[in-house]
Amino acid sequence: MNWLAMQKGFRVAGGRQMPWLWLLVAAFMILVSMAFLDAPLAKWLYNRPEWLRAAFSIVNGLGKADWYLWPGALVALAAGAACLRQRKTSSRRLLRWLSTAGAYLFLAVAIPGLLVNLIKITAGRARPKLLTTEGLYGFEPFNILPDFHSFPSGHSQTAFCAALALAAFWPSGRRALLILAGFVAAARMVLGAHFLSDVVTSALLSFIIIGWLERLCRDQKLIFTTGREGELRLRAEGRWWRRRIRKALCKQR
Repeated sequence: MNWLAMQKGFRVAGGRQMPWLWLLVAAFMILVSMAFLDAPLAKWLYNRPEWLRAAFSIVNGLGKADWYLWPGALVALAAGAACLRQRKTSSRRLLRWLSTAGAYLFLAVAIPGLLVNLIKITAGRARPKLLTTEGLYGFEPFNILPDFHSFPSGHSQTAFCAALALAAFWPSGRRALLILAGFVAAARMVLGAHFLSDVVTSALLSFIIIGWLERLCRDQKLIFTTGREGELRLRAEGRWWRRRIRKALCKQR
């Protein structure tokens, strides 16, 4: 482990280095949001028109884990099974990479999801609807009722983790994917399911956990490798698959 690099900061998703100071600033801003911003913003959003809620409900579904867990698992299993039947070495290597990539997408959503659910139960934060309807605002640790599972946001975590995982395969779409994840996070607030600090915490956790998973896969030489400038990049097999997909999409046009 490079301890000098650890002293300067730590790697987040995309191979980017985040100074420890930034993490402390982010944690401080989350606490500030809890103390001064969450409740007023939740009350303001509660009185927004119904058409706004309907509009954000469209993207809200993208925060459901099934959209990513099932495709990831199916790709991993199908490619793995095909790899076992394949005799050609080059084809086996390509299928093995594809199977591992599917497993990566599955784990990129499943692992953070388990962690977020554990934090939800431990924290026991009341959801915004309890604030607007019953005046409840705060934490009841280890409360198993869904109405006290506001912190952090599971939908936001799923959306950001999926966006960051997919961005590793499609770097040019990284900004669009993160913007879409941001809309999912906004939808959770507009729909009264989460506070601002809930979704910000989920986004921060997503960058940290996906960064760890990327490093793990790179160090084990599974999916990623290190570029000339230290950036994260796909292994040769992944770049081959990306070229094939691009060619297939171009033919569709």
